Amino acid sequence: MVKHKYIDRICIGAAVLAAMLTILLMFGEQLGIPKASANPGYVTRLFDDSRVHAIDIQIADWGAFIADAEGEEYVACTVEIDGEAFHNIGLRAKGNNSLPAGISGMITGSCTSRITVP
Repeated sequence: MVKHKYIDRICIGAAVLAAMLTILLMFGEQLGIPKASANPGYVTRLFDDSRVHAIDIQIADWGAFIADAEGEEYVACTVEIDGEAFHNIGLRAKGNNSLPAGISGMITGSCTSRITVP
């Protein structure tokens, strides 16, 4: 058992702070805090299936990316989606058993890769 002179006051203070935080988050929308379940603005634009999107991946050294693909290391690149550029995006070759096949696909133009936005 914890023996401290002010343990009761500390526990009551922590409980009051937790209750205040809970009440604040319950009314967070009125205070301008978006819901965690709310979709970010890009979702409706990027996943709009009524149009074909133009996606351009710009990487400094494609040859080095292909050569190091089996290492599955992320490489910084710029991704442009429908004319809107996103800088400093992570790109890596993706695949487990299919990675060697993916590398040959990269050379022919049909590759599997993963893009990560920080």
